[in-house]
Amino acid sequence: MICANCKALLADGAETCHNCGIEIRESLPSPGLDVLIVEDHEDFADFLRECIESAGLRCQVEFNGKDGLQRFKSDHFDIAVIDVDIPFIDGITLTRIIKSQNEDFPVILYSGYLELLTAEDIKSSMADAFMTKPIKMESLYLELQKLTIGAPEAD
Repeated sequence: MICANCKALLADGAETCHNCGIEIRESLPSPGLDVLIVEDHEDFADFLRECIESAGLRCQVEFNGKDGLQRFKSDHFDIAVIDVDIPFIDGITLTRIIKSQNEDFPVILYSGYLELLTAEDIKSSMADAFMTKPIKMESLYLELQKLTIGAPEAD
């Protein structure tokens, strides 16, 4: 759902808006985006899916880079959320391949091992946003929103 006051993406049932702090009395419908998640750990993939779906977005999860690339090529998505450390094709390489096919397609890359990545790794990935684990739901919503329907109004 969307906050009627500032237009921030929110989880269904949120009592207050994480962006403007106003109590939710009225909301707008979700933008209904399609999100590709590529994450090899089932528990964390489930967490991401639940967070994203609770905001009224649709998700498809793939558990490795090879399957993620196939799904990207075969289905329509509005944005991808990709772990750096995934099997067969790592997240940085997968992001580069996706961007080489559609440079305007938004990708959020994330990692729990930031210390193993250089600034050049992150920059060369061509990702639109980079997050570190643990991912906060509100931060994920903000990035999803900024890269698709536009940032919420300032509080």
